[in-house]
Amino acid sequence: MLLNANDSRLSWQGTISLEEHDGMIKPWRLPCKELDFFHADLQFQAAKTAGVRLSLATDSPFIALTAKINELGEGDFLLDLVVDNEIIATEVMDKQNGTVRFEQLDGQYKVIEIWFPPNFGFELQSVEVADGVAVAEVQDSRLKWVTYGSSITHCSGAGSPAMTWPAIVARELDFDLTCLGYGGQCKIDPMMARLVRDLPADIISLKLGINTHDGHFTDRTFSAAVIGTIATIREKHPVTPLVVCSPIWSPARETAAPGAGVPLVLMREIIEHAVAVFKQHGDQHIYYVDGLKLFGPENHALLPDDLHPDAAGMIVLAENFIKEVFEKHEIDVNLKV
Repeated sequence: MLLNANDSRLSWQGTISLEEHDGMIKPWRLPCKELDFFHADLQFQAAKTAGVRLSLATDSPFIALTAKINELGEGDFLLDLVVDNEIIATEVMDKQNGTVRFEQLDGQYKVIEIWFPPNFGFELQSVEVADGVAVAEVQDSRLKWVTYGSSITHCSGAGSPAMTWPAIVARELDFDLTCLGYGGQCKIDPMMARLVRDLPADIISLKLGINTHDGHFTDRTFSAAVIGTIATIREKHPVTPLVVCSPIWSPARETAAPGAGVPLVLMREIIEHAVAVFKQHGDQHIYYVDGLKLFGPENHALLPDDLHPDAAGMIVLAENFIKEVFEKHEIDVNLKV
């Protein structure tokens, strides 16, 4: 049985918008009708599907997808089949004909998720299941987690789509993830603050700093950008738990920065101070997390380019995020705000 990409029984998670044309669906991590408000480099990264999933409830013993690959990334076009937050299988889409097939389902009625790769963009053409099986739309009632960051959050080098560090955290804690990690493009844009502000969220995390190390900010303007971003988000999320993380370890950038830029050691001080200011003004639901507690010098062996954690490093970062955010600060993940 062939389902068109726009079939109402197919549910999307982790997207900001869906662009439909010629019967195909292209998932975006930006509002596709407002792309002109965002820089072209940010648009390019937002077309890549970090954290994006397609879900349906079915008793089909297999599922197959046909897609048109648009934004070419490096490596294979990997997809993960996930059931109950566990990776059941990882398959490679054939780049020539845009097809992939999962045969690992047992024919029992269940919710399945297909996680798409963080390093490619695509348009879904169709989904195939066995003839005569049940297919139903999934209503996702999990806590909604929105996380904003750089390539370190985008995680193009993950072992597979559901093994990015945000995906690991989301599967461990049973969150509905929206990953706004954009390679090289976490510039603390005002439009991104507005986007996060306007999204439904039960918890929000920001991982700020590394993409502004290029000298485009001074300590004066970096501080203002961080405070302005938090203030904008708080306009519609006044009591939503908001976790603000400073940069992880990057040895060449710790004490040096181009031009009048801000080194990482100073960024951490500025971000910690910004969070303290909001606390002083009555915000009881904002939390600062030191990036060195997430991934520090002791993890240098998992930082092959001195900037990005490798696949094993992403697992460490995820474990530390859970520890530093949900154990240390005791944020309740069981009750919606």
